[in-house]
Amino acid sequence: MTRVANQFRDPATGDTYDWPINHSDENETARSRNIEHTAPTSGRGLVRQQGDDSPLVFTFSGTILHAAQNARFVEWYELGRDQTVIFRDWTGAEYEVLITAYQPRRERVMWNPRDPNMRDHIIRWSMTLEVVQVLAGPWEGSAP
Repeated sequence: MTRVANQFRDPATGDTYDWPINHSDENETARSRNIEHTAPTSGRGLVRQQGDDSPLVFTFSGTILHAAQNARFVEWYELGRDQTVIFRDWTGAEYEVLITAYQPRRERVMWNPRDPNMRDHIIRWSMTLEVVQVLAGPWEGSAP
């Protein structure tokens, strides 16, 4: 079976970045709907008023073994300061997103043979993506 890489795409230029190592963990992709309850004037039960759904948010985490991947994640995070990016995951689902957090943390290791610039450490990271628009995938057709 062939590996399918997660990918960032810049909608302004068409530039793409295939992740060398996909995320290993993903928090639940939960959405919730706000319901407010107020007392009716008739005294017959509560009146419910439904608000908007909470935003669709992905939180991923994983391990980086090459310094170049960390550098690229920083570049894409910075690009997101001024614009949205397209995120395609390994299942083919696509989302227009804002990268709202990228949190790398160096971790000492005895030996990382993958990158001579990172012989004594790896990077554990987490990233949060807020969906602006669902382009394809299981949430297609729902409001972001």
